[in-house]
Amino acid sequence: MMPHYRADELFDLVDIGPARGMPEWANLKAVDRPAAVDKEHLVGPGIYALFLNDELFYIGIHAPADLPVTERWHKHVVAHTLRASSMFMRRRAFIYSLMLPGPIGQGLRACLTQASQEQFELANQDVDPFSSQWSKAMRQIELHGSGGICAPLVTRSFNTIFNKARFAEANWSTLGPGHDKDILSRMTFLYERLQTSTWSTAHEVKYQGLKRREDGLIAEFRPICNRETNPGDERTGVTLPVVQQAILRAFATTG
Repeated sequence: MMPHYRADELFDLVDIGPARGMPEWANLKAVDRPAAVDKEHLVGPGIYALFLNDELFYIGIHAPADLPVTERWHKHVVAHTLRASSMFMRRRAFIYSLMLPGPIGQGLRACLTQASQEQFELANQDVDPFSSQWSKAMRQIELHGSGGICAPLVTRSFNTIFNKARFAEANWSTLGPGHDKDILSRMTFLYERLQTSTWSTAHEVKYQGLKRREDGLIAEFRPICNRETNPGDERTGVTLPVVQQAILRAFATTG
């Protein structure tokens, strides 16, 4: 049976406050729980899947042979939920995320100076959101924060795509401030290691042993937080047993 783990078995969340220029809700760091779980079965290359409330939201790979996959998972806990104390967004993703009507959009807009907020509001008047005219107007906005260019655009930290912002906003009742314990208790990790390998280098393991299988799984399930999934094209309601069987089938193929 492929092992799976609840996040609160592996991690604790620590409030370290938001980095300069970040939203107030961006305040967490995930740290390992000492000796909470025997990590012997979490060391080595493999494919993993992440679930919130038993629903798939991300598929990834772990290539290092000598490190546990939790080295990646502790980042995902705060990065995919947008609760990390700092984040990086490309301009397009940031502008699209500014359009979200709930707490994510509100928090990101609050990172802007008053002048930039006014530019943004003016550019959105009498224009269909996400149209070519809207896109042209958005290119003209100067996205300044209190310390210069808005912090999420310059802080080299966890890369945050628009779909991650959509995911966080849609699940804010679980992921938002005041629900830190819910983040951990409702997030589950599934991991299957690459059992045999005919490849001699880490590069071969990653790209020949894992990446092509990951690509197939992402194409099949279209998890919302994978960059390959176009906004609005994600599948919903994909459960752990379904993904588990798909990963096993992927590893059963030769090559």
